[in-house]
Amino acid sequence: LRVTAYYVVGIVPASLALGFAIAYALHRVGPGRALLRTCFFIPYITSTVAAAMVWRALFNPRYGVANQLLSWIGLPPQRWLLESRGVLFLLTGGWIPSDWGPSLALCCIILFDIWHLSGFMVVVFLAALQAMPRELEEAARLDGAGSVTLAIRIVLPAVRPTLLFLAVAGMCKTLQSFNSIYTLTQGSAVLPETQTLIYYAYAQFYEFGYWGYGSAVAVILTVLIIMLTALQFRMLDRGRSVS
Repeated sequence: LRVTAYYVVGIVPASLALGFAIAYALHRVGPGRALLRTCFFIPYITSTVAAAMVWRALFNPRYGVANQLLSWIGLPPQRWLLESRGVLFLLTGGWIPSDWGPSLALCCIILFDIWHLSGFMVVVFLAALQAMPRELEEAARLDGAGSVTLAIRIVLPAVRPTLLFLAVAGMCKTLQSFNSIYTLTQGSAVLPETQTLIYYAYAQFYEFGYWGYGSAVAVILTVLIIMLTALQFRMLDRGRSVS
């Protein structure tokens, strides 16, 4: 559960923030908006397995681009997807215990999933922004509101139903995410620090043969997803009643 919590908390807020920021920037762009929207959506429609294999090569400890970039700025190479120690431990030089916070391997997986999921957030946020009444923005600009104030005080409250929908949908998708973890870790169960609930259930089933234990974990995961789905439908019904 701890790894799953790190995984969900690391992906959903970051992808929401990045998706909204990009969508808001595209909303203010005139020509070329459709082309840019397509470019940002490409990572989401790309095969997860194929994209994860490319990222796995980037994080390869021997010949990956990530370690080459570190060497150019004078930093030591890292093991990336093979590193079980916490990223806070590595950043502080050992001042923080190695089991505090997510591992470096899990952070690499989180980074990939943020890149993969943000395109979906961009498209949905952009649709909500384009459906927003122009009068709200124009009135705020006449009152002297800047871009940041406009985004925080006017735009965010206007797209709040979309934000809540994407938050719940992102949590459901993240809880069910398996292909990225399996491909990036090469299907290895060596690192418990990268095993989310769904991957843990898979490992109990097919790697260790603990059918009962794996079934119990799968049931817990199913209950969590059902609860989130029910919450999503409730928010949608509330939005319809308000409108």
